[in-house]
Amino acid sequence: MAEEHTGSKIAPEAQVPRNNHSSAKVSHVGLFLRALVFASSVAAVLVMVTSKQTKLISVPGIPIQISNSAKFNHTPAFV
Repeated sequence: MAEEHTGSKIAPEAQVPRNNHSSAKVSHVGLFLRALVFASSVAAVLVMVTSKQTKLISVPGIPIQISNSAKFNHTPAFV
């Protein structure tokens, strides 16, 4: 038969002292990190949407180079 322990050394949550200052610091850091991630995501989307790449392609046998441009809307995965 198992014996039950009646004298627990773990304090209930109501008796544990809380430090409100550390809780406030953690919430400010969390808010700052969320704002930082949001701002960097917006910047990445703006760079992707407004970017344009142009490459010169040489035609074999003819000394002519043709420019070919790539835009955001040419890639259906990003649209």
